[in-house]
Amino acid sequence: MHQKIIPILAIACLIFLSGCFKSKLPLSNPESSQTDSKIIGAWHGVVEGQDVYLHVIPIAKTWMRLVHVSHPKRGAPEVGGADMLEMFLTEAGDKKFMNVQFREPKQGESNTGKGAEYYYWFFKYDVSKEGVLTIWELDYEMLKQTIDDKKLKGKSWETTWDSNIYLDDTSESMLSYFKSDDSDKIFKIYGHFKKIQSN
Repeated sequence: MHQKIIPILAIACLIFLSGCFKSKLPLSNPESSQTDSKIIGAWHGVVEGQDVYLHVIPIAKTWMRLVHVSHPKRGAPEVGGADMLEMFLTEAGDKKFMNVQFREPKQGESNTGKGAEYYYWFFKYDVSKEGVLTIWELDYEMLKQTIDDKKLKGKSWETTWDSNIYLDDTSESMLSYFKSDDSDKIFKIYGHFKKIQSN
């Protein structure tokens, strides 16, 4: 068992998601996962005008720690932020996915409460021959349509502040759809990142 940490932001509305998304199940069993040496290290990219740094650190046989830090441009109205989470990878054919795990407290409890539960969200990634890391995030509207079309089980709803999706499907069904060509439409590019070379 790998050592669990409490994420800095222990809710589904992560700073690098465009909504509040979650799935109770990952895309695959973490015990059968393989780490990818290509993504380990420190990365930098610019996302919507903000400098974004990613640090991917192996912490166990199949698990990695993902630290995501954003810095707004000087004088910009946006605020920066940081997430520290854990993840493992799923490979399906020529597609690779991140199963990012986060902790969500039950209503009325703190994020350290015993009733807090773990959830997952998913990103697609690829490292090019030139060494550029591209990350795709799930698109709310397209994923909502996919649920409405009954290609995935789940529910979606909107509030004054955000858009929400809860995937309530099996790991096998989600992975089967994610590795299909049809799934390309539900992903949009989050950002491109170049590795920071150590001295």
